[in-house]
Amino acid sequence: MAPRRVKLGERRDLMGRERVYQAAEFLECEEAEGSKVRRRRLFYDEIVLVTLHQQIGGTGLITAAIVIGLGALAALITAGIAGARAGGLTLLVLAPPLLAFLIMRVAIQEEIVTVFGLRGRARMAFWLRRARARAVYDGIVARVTQARLGGRS
Repeated sequence: MAPRRVKLGERRDLMGRERVYQAAEFLECEEAEGSKVRRRRLFYDEIVLVTLHQQIGGTGLITAAIVIGLGALAALITAGIAGARAGGLTLLVLAPPLLAFLIMRVAIQEEIVTVFGLRGRARMAFWLRRARARAVYDGIVARVTQARLGGRS
């Protein structure tokens, strides 16, 4: 019977995704790139460092920039086909929400929880969920401390 595991978080980038699950004695990291899936276990007593930091999400910025570029292209095509007034109207409708998303993505950074172990690392990203990131970080630190103390309280 497989050990019960609970999903703690995940991190996505342009090349794939990484999901982190919590079990009784270890963290299980599942990395998927295309059709390849690799699983790794980080036992609590082998974890060396747990960090919680902020960063601007690169994937979100790239996606927002691509969507803004496509919106501008749609406005140019509309201007070429239906005239400048229709192109300007298209740009006026598309630009504000896309720029707002881009600005929000820069202003509200992602919370990143990184766990370094002897056998590798696990990373989780939380955007707009700072309390969840802090709870995951505190939970991992508590389990690592408990494992280091040998189960003593």
